[in-house]
Amino acid sequence: MVTLYGSSAGAVSAHAHVLSANSKGLFQAAILSSGSTQDFGATQADAELTSRQLAHAMGAGADTCGDTKRRIQFLRDAPFKDIVTGMKHLMASSKTNRNIVERPIWAPVVEPADGGEPPVLDRHPNDILVAGDFNTEVPLVIGVNDKEGSFIVGRLAEDDTTKLEANPSLLLLPNLYDQVDANTREELSTKIKNLYLKDQDIGKEALDSLADIYGDQSIVHGTHVATHWHLKHAKAPIFLYYFTLDAFGVASFLFGTKSLKGAGHGDDVGYVFKNHLVSDMGTSDKERFDLGVSRMNNLIANFVSQRSPSPVKTDVLPTEWMPATLEQPRYLEIGDNLTMREGIILPERMQFWDETIQANIHDPVYELK
Repeated sequence: MVTLYGSSAGAVSAHAHVLSANSKGLFQAAILSSGSTQDFGATQADAELTSRQLAHAMGAGADTCGDTKRRIQFLRDAPFKDIVTGMKHLMASSKTNRNIVERPIWAPVVEPADGGEPPVLDRHPNDILVAGDFNTEVPLVIGVNDKEGSFIVGRLAEDDTTKLEANPSLLLLPNLYDQVDANTREELSTKIKNLYLKDQDIGKEALDSLADIYGDQSIVHGTHVATHWHLKHAKAPIFLYYFTLDAFGVASFLFGTKSLKGAGHGDDVGYVFKNHLVSDMGTSDKERFDLGVSRMNNLIANFVSQRSPSPVKTDVLPTEWMPATLEQPRYLEIGDNLTMREGIILPERMQFWDETIQANIHDPVYELK
């Protein structure tokens, strides 16, 4: 039996396979950790343009950039290090006075069904989710961490916080910023500050709040939206989690955001897969970390083998992880304790983004009724 397990961009890829008609039958379950096809930048808006820009950044001439076949061959022949360098250049150049967050460069592409090889996605994921035209019989584990925006605030330069102080509209990610006028941006940025920052000034001292603002927009709300449609159409159990354990954040260490309170983007994976950072760097919370490792591995092993993360209560897993439904949303908070909680994750913040996006981006996927 095959279970897909993806974190961050890997979760986007795993989710794309869950939605893909051509992937049906190739796996029996999926785990989506901190990512879905509803994430910011999770699908490629204009793959043709991106490939031209990348080829140009890598030194291709105008004739190569302008010819599809020559451009594809140029990119296929290029050393991977040149491609990574070109991608970094494009991501850096995506930061402008209208956007301080780098845009993702590579993402799944919607392709025509009759374009040759069977595509992973032949329709936009939003349309597939709303229609329920995906494998609804695949059991899912879907989760987010409590400081998902760590990967964004970890990349903020010193002058980015200065830009934010001068122009709070930059609190909006480009997918929303570009959809509204200046007055709406100002109105929304004021609401965001009131909800997340309270009386706190924007700046380096507000990194925890900025991580919540950007994390909710880039990952948490997208996961919330995707989860709604999966629950609506589900014919198999769906288990939701909210990860808060912060004994040692491997990803936060790499992002340079160890000072943030809570579990950063990707930190939950550090309790699943063995890594040298724990043994090399050590952690003062070794007992907490080891218990977290034991719990995460038991939960995942149980789900993979039995399609239930906690089929029986044990000393390591003293709490039954119950599946959620649309009528009874609930999730397991994975912290120092395992706690089942009723309702959706971060309800006040998700309601704000539900109302904000429904009012400004008119797509049926955001009509969560």
